[in-house]
Amino acid sequence: HDLNLCTRRFADCAAGLQRLRTLPNSADLLDQVCGELVQRCGFGRAVLSRVENGAWHPWMAYFGNGDESWFARWIDRPIPLEGMTPETGLLTDCRPAVVYDTANAPVYRPIIVESGRSKSYVVAPVMRGPEVVGFLHADHHPSSRRVDDVDRDVLWMFADGFSHVYERAVLTERLRTQRNHVREILSSAVEMMNDFCDAGIDLSRYAGTGAMPGDGARPALVATAHPGGDLTARESEVLELMVAGATNSVIAETLVIAEETVKSHVKHILRKLGAVNRSQAIAGSLGMTMREIEA
Repeated sequence: HDLNLCTRRFADCAAGLQRLRTLPNSADLLDQVCGELVQRCGFGRAVLSRVENGAWHPWMAYFGNGDESWFARWIDRPIPLEGMTPETGLLTDCRPAVVYDTANAPVYRPIIVESGRSKSYVVAPVMRGPEVVGFLHADHHPSSRRVDDVDRDVLWMFADGFSHVYERAVLTERLRTQRNHVREILSSAVEMMNDFCDAGIDLSRYAGTGAMPGDGARPALVATAHPGGDLTARESEVLELMVAGATNSVIAETLVIAEETVKSHVKHILRKLGAVNRSQAIAGSLGMTMREIEA
């Protein structure tokens, strides 16, 4: 091969990989990888296959002469990875292979020779880390030109670059999806907090909670002047929830404070109202005597 021609092919291969890097997502990469390989790297046609469950599955293709009708019946058909075929060897070697003459090589003839009419071809692995996840096949059909070692090396360079570009695109999409999910969670949390902060305390939700004795009837909520001392705004909120029958844990959750802080507020409320326990504080707040609240 002329040195300048080889150099130009490798340069074109690098340019093709650079263009693939600019594509916005992995789906576009899959759609265009075979076309880029043919148009930039000097092949007549190319096929991308998936490798899974001990078989390779023809998937995407690009044909320079447009004659791809035969390929449609092979899409997603599992081709066993067994025997001495070049594709089977790629699973362990993770290196490209060149078949100089399909008539004298152990190739999978139904698709390569009988349907594809390939006289020679090159194949390279598509990698994800140390694992082979796909193949790139290429040849010069419909030209009678056979592949050579330069074709193998060009395809290897392209397949290796595509492996990195595709893996990066998939990772970026996953990170973008996770980022959007986190944004949704945070946005929802902020919205809930804003709603909570903007809303008044709905005492009716807590009526009947806690351990108030009686027949289950919810205590009436009345405004009080809190006799016996001046309560702070927070202490008034705590007392109103106490009157509604809320326990310390419910009060803490409602006011978004620690339960120990609630206990401290209760202690101050009892002192200011001259009560010895919660029942007396609640009775005093409602203008009731202990005899009435125990009845």
